[in-house]
Amino acid sequence: MRLARPTDAKALAELRWVFKQEDHDGRPSQEARPLEQAECWIRDRLDSGRWLAWVAESGGRICGHVFLQLVERMPEPYARNAPIGYVTNFFVTPSHRDRGIGAALLEAMQRHAEKAQLDTLIAWPSDRACGGRVTTGRESAGKPAKRAPHVPGTGACPAHRQ
Repeated sequence: MRLARPTDAKALAELRWVFKQEDHDGRPSQEARPLEQAECWIRDRLDSGRWLAWVAESGGRICGHVFLQLVERMPEPYARNAPIGYVTNFFVTPSHRDRGIGAALLEAMQRHAEKAQLDTLIAWPSDRACGGRVTTGRESAGKPAKRAPHVPGTGACPAHRQ
């Protein structure tokens, strides 16, 4: 596992397109946008530091990733104003699933969240993720799942291990 670099943008954009095709069972209702748009978007975000991503590699190629957007909070006079993290675009290629790669990606991201003292991690799980459950096993698909970054373990769902 390693942090993604702006130079990974093309590979990450290609995997994003594969990931989203799975959402449409390989039959999207319209033509895909140019891949270059996603590549530029990802490169700009990684370069700015507003987004971070962790990648897994196999044979020198990226085979999985998870993205984290750092979201600043408004200053407050009596509380800690630690940023929150929005977790998204979590994907492992089908041929690399069931090997612990997804759990390792989440662990790397969570270690960073703890070290950076992020207040909370938020994710919107897909219907496909763990049969409608996020890795905490407590939240429904389509609703935000909150998790304090200091919670130990990933609680990876055995039905959808990555």
